Amino acid sequence: MNQNILTIVLLAMLFVEGCAPIPKTRHEFVTAVAGGAAFMRHDSFVSDKSYDSVVSLLAKKSQECLNISVKGSVMSGNNLTVNRSTYHPSIERHGKKAEFTLKVNHLPRPTREPEEGLFLIAADIARKGKQAQVELYGPNIGYGGLMDAVHGWLSGKDLPCPAFDY
Repeated sequence: MNQNILTIVLLAMLFVEGCAPIPKTRHEFVTAVAGGAAFMRHDSFVSDKSYDSVVSLLAKKSQECLNISVKGSVMSGNNLTVNRSTYHPSIERHGKKAEFTLKVNHLPRPTREPEEGLFLIAADIARKGKQAQVELYGPNIGYGGLMDAVHGWLSGKDLPCPAFDY
């Protein structure tokens, strides 16, 4: 399924349920997912690897695998629509904590999509002794391979890049 349509449907189901607006901040996104938003998941786990190695691997893999644009097309009746999804990963370090965020922009832009893009995945990583405590927030349908890859990287596994063939 085309990732534009999938993202829009996923976010519509997430926020129509409570008539809530589409999150405009990372905090709003994390709060909605942690609060049990439909079709989203919150994973909490401790990595066997150190905080530094987890954050380094995530930074490397997110730039290598997630800093991309994907073209697609949708046929609706006699109309062919060509679209592009551009993914924007970021990691911010704050002392003993780090925040990972993955946003996506679609062109043509859906009506309610913020100019800065839609939040797709967020992760909070904190030092826990010699390990890393991870809180991962994101979709539980439609982006399974992507969520599995990010979960794996946060667990310290150097997994291959996920396929973007949704």
